[in-house]
Amino acid sequence: SVVPRSSSSSKFRAGTTGRSNSLQVYKLEDYIIVKMYIKLRGQDGKQSVVTVSKTDTIVSLKSKVEKEFGIGKSKQRLFFAGKQLEDGYKLFDYKINVNDTVQVMEKPVLEAIKDSDRTDSSPTKNKKAPAEVPCVSPYFTIGDIVDACDATFGAWFEGKVIEIFSYPPEEEIYYKVQFSHTPIPPTLVTLKDIRPVSRNTIPISSLKENDMVMVNHNLECPDERGYWYDLKIERVVNDMNRTTFVQGTLFAGVDRTPMQDMKVIFPDEIMEICESKMIIDKTREELDLMQTEPTFKRKTAPLCDKCKDNPRRKCKECSCVKCGGKEEPDKQIVCDECECASHIWCLDPPLEELPQSDEWYCPDCRNNGEEVVKAGEKLKESSKKAKMASSNPKSNRDWGRGMACVGRTKDCTLVPKNHFGPIPGVEVGTMWKYRFQVAESGVHRPQVAGIHGRDSEGAFSLVLSGGYEDDVDYGEEFLYTGAGGRDLSGNKRTA
Repeated sequence: SVVPRSSSSSKFRAGTTGRSNSLQVYKLEDYIIVKMYIKLRGQDGKQSVVTVSKTDTIVSLKSKVEKEFGIGKSKQRLFFAGKQLEDGYKLFDYKINVNDTVQVMEKPVLEAIKDSDRTDSSPTKNKKAPAEVPCVSPYFTIGDIVDACDATFGAWFEGKVIEIFSYPPEEEIYYKVQFSHTPIPPTLVTLKDIRPVSRNTIPISSLKENDMVMVNHNLECPDERGYWYDLKIERVVNDMNRTTFVQGTLFAGVDRTPMQDMKVIFPDEIMEICESKMIIDKTREELDLMQTEPTFKRKTAPLCDKCKDNPRRKCKECSCVKCGGKEEPDKQIVCDECECASHIWCLDPPLEELPQSDEWYCPDCRNNGEEVVKAGEKLKESSKKAKMASSNPKSNRDWGRGMACVGRTKDCTLVPKNHFGPIPGVEVGTMWKYRFQVAESGVHRPQVAGIHGRDSEGAFSLVLSGGYEDDVDYGEEFLYTGAGGRDLSGNKRTA
């Protein structure tokens, strides 16, 4: 593609070689030159557009904020890209480009802060969390084998009641259940999420509509084995000449979200749901059965698809991400960001004990505190930016007010950078007002260079206008001066 090369405020038209009507030079026309601008947004949602320069200081920006929002400079807090704008810097230092939004906040009054501190220091804030008080449940006892709904998977799993307690003055009873399918710490459930373990399968001939049963289902891959959910039967087909078919409404999650028209993949493994009975209504045989493990374990999909829950196989997916070992799970710590588990001795550096903080991040996810710029702190010094000509404090030239140096606000991802030929959505003759818009569209990506290409691949695009006096455009072909062989001292280019 070939585009005119002119000043930043002239218009640009897209073209392709071989079209005589597309290789035209457009000169600067008489219209208002738009300066660089940014948006200011207040806490109440009010927005204002102000004209700035990249060389403007933060102090001068605060003066404009005071004029637009009526907030004094000493009470302003300006934020951009997670950083608080501090005095002594310029917009260029914070990489603020055209059309970016700066958040404006007003510092709270000191007296209001003191009043809120007095309110927060009330006795209710310092009130300790209620303690666990062991109690007796009218339905279950410690050691009962039960089915409990796991909040993580929203399915029913076998487990054992290891503790029963409440939080006075609340009357609700909590059951601490240790699941048998996973070595994770015990889970707290209430009465609605616990019931006696299902031990008996129901033959298809005994099923009828509106029966509530427990079936095995995989929510992600319906044709594979999954976890156990409640199902209300809506249709049963049990014909010797036809395929056995059971369909109904599946209830998944702790909220029992209904899922209509779910087909049972394993009709021979439909389990009977045991309703909870009060202890005083149970016989001696039923009480003994509650303390007895089932004769067979229900088939359940493995929690880890890689190791298939094999305790003798090392796995970095479900165990320590460093060594893959499954020993001492109580000495493994999980990162709150990547959710990968690690032994405390496998970390670099290793930990002597588990941290007491509520949040913990592994070395790969933890942010370096020295690199984070906190509110009120100065920016980190950059040797690359210090060497730039724009950082010279002795220069009084205001280079950051026009549209030639605003930078791209987006990149073209429709085609690669080494693309030859037409670009989808860009017709021949398309015009842009500024040079950076041509770069954003992908027609000519460099914002300064006239040639975009590589010596090993060729030139992807050229800018024709703004060249030298002996550059000639014949329409079907053109004569263009490339790099090398030209005295570049001074400004010998034409408009």
